[in-house]
Amino acid sequence: MIDIKLLRENAEMLRQNCIRRGYPIDMDGLIKLDNDCRTLGSEIEALRQERNRLSKECAKDPAAREQVKQIKLQLGEKENKFDSLQERIRQVLIRMPNLLAPDVPDGTDDTGNVEIRKVGTLPAFDFPIKDHQQLGEELDILDIARGAKVAQTGFY
Repeated sequence: MIDIKLLRENAEMLRQNCIRRGYPIDMDGLIKLDNDCRTLGSEIEALRQERNRLSKECAKDPAAREQVKQIKLQLGEKENKFDSLQERIRQVLIRMPNLLAPDVPDGTDDTGNVEIRKVGTLPAFDFPIKDHQQLGEELDILDIARGAKVAQTGFY
């Protein structure tokens, strides 16, 4: 997942990386969401400080109790909105592609990859190739049927 600090410091680099990867993204919208979230976080902190200050005065001032109740209501609404904004930002950041090295060719899949070198030669067999499961069963070192029976569904 891309770090939000990287977005704040290098938004244009991330935008270009997304273009190179063929990933459509509204970077300006994401930056606006982050700014809104940070502003809302500051408002929440200010309300918490005010609530704590007024809570100390509640024993002496009954009007402070009402203010604390109002602040708690405001805090609940703002915290819900804050959590929602953070989740939206997280969902976008999770889907953003990793950063490419400068020498990596652009593209959305591996068809644009360039072969740099080959090491060795590919072996050619004069018999049919078997996978690990076939070999294990023939050598009697794997019992897939019994393993499935013992482990039940969903396990391999």
